[in-house]
Amino acid sequence: MILTSIKSFMKNQKLLFAVFIILQILAVISTQYAFLGNTQRENDWIIYVEEATLFSVEFENGITKNKINKSIEQLTKEYEKEIISISIDLDDNIRAYYFGQNKVVNYGSSNLVDNNIIVSTNKEISQGKQIGEFFKTNTKIFNVIGLRTDSSYNEIFIGAIDDSLRIHTINIVLSYLPTISQKKAFLGYLQGIFPEANISPPIERSSHTESHHSSELILTITLLALSIVNIIFIFKYVIYKRQKAYIISRLCGATKKQIFVDTLVEYLLYCVSTSIIATAITKLIIIPIFYKSVYISINTLIIPIGIFLAMCICIIIPVLIKNSNLHILQNKVVKS
Repeated sequence: MILTSIKSFMKNQKLLFAVFIILQILAVISTQYAFLGNTQRENDWIIYVEEATLFSVEFENGITKNKINKSIEQLTKEYEKEIISISIDLDDNIRAYYFGQNKVVNYGSSNLVDNNIIVSTNKEISQGKQIGEFFKTNTKIFNVIGLRTDSSYNEIFIGAIDDSLRIHTINIVLSYLPTISQKKAFLGYLQGIFPEANISPPIERSSHTESHHSSELILTITLLALSIVNIIFIFKYVIYKRQKAYIISRLCGATKKQIFVDTLVEYLLYCVSTSIIATAITKLIIIPIFYKSVYISINTLIIPIGIFLAMCICIIIPVLIKNSNLHILQNKVVKS
């Protein structure tokens, strides 16, 4: 019955079927785009805060971990509540965190131990390595366990560092946006415990893309809502046109439950097939245009599909229940 209904829909109502499928695809793309936009806003805010609160301690000729450990211990002891993270940059675009690891990992694991590494999606930095492969430096070999949005570094476990790796920069991120006087005071303190280094204050940024992303989110949510309303309206119309077929099915012995389940499964088949098409369009067209520098896996796009399917099911079930009650009443009229 399900395949017969699909063929009938495609053959007898070609234009309506085409509009229905296109609206389904647009709804899924809108959901995915809104979800990706929200994810990107979160990443943008993290990047903005890090840049606005980041103090850099740079060593011109590099330094070993053992030579800075005492200064780091002093720093974390005196500014324990004011610092959100301390990391160090080494050779081969490698970074390690003393604490406050960057959690913006797009795919894979963020739990670093031993000789694991999370690589950037920038192939020039990551050597083009993927999860499960080996990343080689001049002195060590690391196992790639995760990928991160086009960042400027690859991350390793702090315990994996020895004197064979030279430290070029210490990155200190405050847990609050400092005032001018607070910046000067902290810069003076850092110069005192790292006298041989060059200390740089945070980069000034006047604004970020919050309002731009907000307008895009409103637009995509509006498009999604309109698409779903039209989808339900069309399918409701299709069900209405099938009333005679439902009555005949009932007279031939089909139960209310069978018709309900068959119609629901048919609708879900439309949703699943259009979701696959929409995901391909998002991955191959939408992401390259709007998210050129961001790595997004297929798994990331599955969550919006789940949201879309849940919304559609919640809306369509009352329609199907009403339809079941309607054709039962019509069936009684026919029998009488």
